[in-house]
Amino acid sequence: MLALVLSQILIFTSWQDAKFGTIANVIFLVGAIIGFGTARFSNLYENEVKTGLNELLPFLKPC
Repeated sequence: MLALVLSQILIFTSWQDAKFGTIANVIFLVGAIIGFGTARFSNLYENEVKTGLNELLPFLKPC
């Protein structure tokens, strides 16, 4: 994210020559947002599964 911000700042300083770099930055930003959302969802899912298994574990012990 920091690299994207720095890149965009540099693009603004040379707007006439580098304005199309903004398109690349937007594409990278979308990819970063999707990647972050996927990783967050995966972590939440794993935590929910662990919690659910820990709650079921006492019931699964043989008598």
